[in-house]
This record gives sequence, structure tokens and C-alpha cells, in this order.
Amino acid sequence: PNIVLALAPVATGGSVAINGPIATGRLQAAAGTALTLGDVTASGSTELSAGGLATFLGTVSAPQIDVTSADITVAAGGSLGQAGVTDVVNLIAVSDAPVAIGATDASGAQYVLNEDGDLFADTLNITGQSATGGAGPDVVVGDVQIEGSGAPGGHVSHVNLTTGGNVLVEGQVDFVNAGSGDSLAITGGDSIQIDTDGGAITMTGSDGGLAGSLALTAHDIWAADGALLDQLNADPSFAGFEQALGTNNGAVNPAGYLQAGGITVTMLGSSFLVQNSGTADQPAGLTVGDGGLHIVNQGSDPATVILFGQQTSGGTTVTGDEFLEQVAFEGAGGFTSDSAVNGCGVGAGCTPQTQPPPEEPPVPGVESILGPIGLMGSPSAMSGSDEFANDTSDDESSDDDEDSGDDSSTNVDASVGLINTGPVSIEPPIEEPVTSGSDAPGGGN
Repeated sequence: PNIVLALAPVATGGSVAINGPIATGRLQAAAGTALTLGDVTASGSTELSAGGLATFLGTVSAPQIDVTSADITVAAGGSLGQAGVTDVVNLIAVSDAPVAIGATDASGAQYVLNEDGDLFADTLNITGQSATGGAGPDVVVGDVQIEGSGAPGGHVSHVNLTTGGNVLVEGQVDFVNAGSGDSLAITGGDSIQIDTDGGAITMTGSDGGLAGSLALTAHDIWAADGALLDQLNADPSFAGFEQALGTNNGAVNPAGYLQAGGITVTMLGSSFLVQNSGTADQPAGLTVGDGGLHIVNQGSDPATVILFGQQTSGGTTVTGDEFLEQVAFEGAGGFTSDSAVNGCGVGAGCTPQTQPPPEEPPVPGVESILGPIGLMGSPSAMSGSDEFANDTSDDESSDDDEDSGDDSSTNVDASVGLINTGPVSIEPPIEEPVTSGSDAPGGGN
């Protein structure tokens, strides 16, 4: 039967199931264990609470829908929110066990949001809340597709995920058909980790280009492969972690694993680390569009930022030191001295490569150089040496040869070697023939 209520508060210590359609101004329903609803049409807010599973078999249409529960199910054919009607859907996941969102194999999850039905709202807020007053549950995000404001029919323009625990993204989060004003915001009380072995966050518009804005807020925000994440969780500043971040252990991914029209990263004083997904010569890790990359340190201590990435705008890709110059750094806490973007130090830039000195212009003519050339600059440069002065005296050369009894008639010092520069020669005259048995250095030419 139809149930028409101006105000319908329902509270019980057990379960509540209303399968018939409800039309009302405001609907409030609370169940100690399970809550099940069919079609609901409310002109005002709809506030629902379940100590256990909240199940929706039909369409719940209202400007604002709040669902607080330990678990949730939207059945095939059902819809939580209605396109063009619902402004906000607030889902409060009450759990001390992990919360799973999307297709994931997260073990031990209590609250699982991976529905056969639909979720429609301009803004979707998902909040992890501890059942016992703790900081909040960990959240594991698997494969999720979000239809943005550019999608035909129903859509979600803004998605906000918040918890006091950790957030692990292990699946593909694809925000498609995103408009320029669409947004995805993830806030973790401790850390946000993107396991690039299978995880990524991408926001694209209807044309396939980067769109929307991605906001990440936590003490630590890391995007790296599973092995490196394990090392960072054991010791965030282990010896050699900078080199490990610069090493790509998987397939080359030039676009990286974080992609959006703009990305804002807000740290609470710890670190933002993005592993290289490209090569040593062409580093990659994240890509931003016209909105750019903004990094904010809200902590009182310097934060560590080591990342690899690029910006694409107007068909132009900016990387390396040029990308560093485009990144906006904010926050009174500042950044550590080892912070770098694409290997370029924050506040210092990339160290230019040392250029070799220009080569001396060659002496005209055919050149042949044998033996040591350390003393060679030009023939005149050696005119002041003792060896050269002694070797250019014919009389002294003859006397030396006769006194020494050496079979060689060549008087060029062995430390200089035999040099023949074509038309310019520093070789002394030969007075005696050179025999095949000579011991003279250089051997003749």
C-alpha cells in the first residue's frame, strides 16, 4: 500500500522494512539492525540509519539523502538519488574494520560500497566513522567509474572521501566525462597510498583530455609500486629511498598514475612521494592539465616532496626543470633540502651539465701523432724546453751520438716522441741512416 506521510520518524531496536512507495516531505527512519526501503519520494531531506545493513530496492528521490549504516546495498534497478533532483548524498560508513569501495578483494571489509544499482547526486560524500569512537576505519578503493557532469543522464559532479584512517587505492579510479568544475577529493587522517601495481586515479573529460580537479589531503601521500610502499610503511626515510623513487620497476607509463586537469596535494607536515613511471631520461609519474600542480604543507615542520611528472597544456608537454618551475609550493612549514621534482631540487633547480672546453683548432696540413702528446700545443710552444734546445743542435747531436755509441742517429727525446706536422717540422736533421736494428724510441716514420 501507499504510505503518505508529512513526517515519518521510525525508530526501533530491530529491523525496519517498508517495501511500498513512500511520498512525504521529510523521511526519518532508524533501525537497530537492518533497514530496507523501496521507492521513496521526499520533497525535503531523507535521513536514514541502520545498525547493520541498509538496503535500497527502489528509487530514493530527495534533495538530500543521509544514510548512516554498518553496510549498504543498492539492488539492481534501485537508485539512491535521482538525476536532476538530488543535490547531496551523504554516506556514513560506521565501522572499525576496513571499508571497501568499488571492486576490490580487500579482506576483512565490513562496509562494502560496490553496488549493482545507481548513485545519483551533484555531490557524493563518503565518510568513514569509527563504531567505537576511534579515529576512523581504513578505506580500500578498488575499481570505480564515476560519471561526471558531462555524462548524458545522471551524473555525480563532486565526490569526497574522508576517513581518519588510511586510504589505499589499489584499483583503477576513472572519473570520466568530467567537467572543468568537477572534483574528486580524498582525505586520510594518516596516509593516502596509491599502489601503482594496479591502482591509479584518472580524471578525463568527454573529449578524453584531462579535466576536473583532484585533491589529496593526509600526513603522507605516496604513489608507488607495492614493494616500495611496503618499504616506506616500514621506514619512510630508509637509506636510498630517493633512488628507489627514481627507479621504475614496471612498464613505462608516460602519463603516470595520477592524472587530472589540476591536482592539489595538502600535507600535514610529512611527505608527498611519487615514483618514476617513465625512464631515467624521460621521467614520469603524474600528469596535470591547465589547473597545474599545487603542493601545500600545513604542518609546522618541513615536508619532503620527491616526485616525477609533467604538465600538458595546449598540446604542449612540460617536464624536467620547466615542470618544477610550474609547480606551486605553499605553506609556512616549508620543504626539506632533499625535496625534488624530476630530480630538480625545490628552490635550486637542475644543476646544469658541465660542458667540455672547446677544442683547439687543428693545424693545417696532414697530421700524424705518435707517442705522448702531453707537451704538444703548437711547435712554438716547445721552443723553450731544454730537450728541444739540445735536440736542435747538429754539432751537439753528433758529439752525443759518438760519445754514447748508440746505433740510433735520431736525436728526438723519447719523452717527446716523433711528431710530424706536415709543412711545419720540429724533427732535427738526420746525419746517419737509421738501421733496422735501431733502439731509438719511435722507430722512425
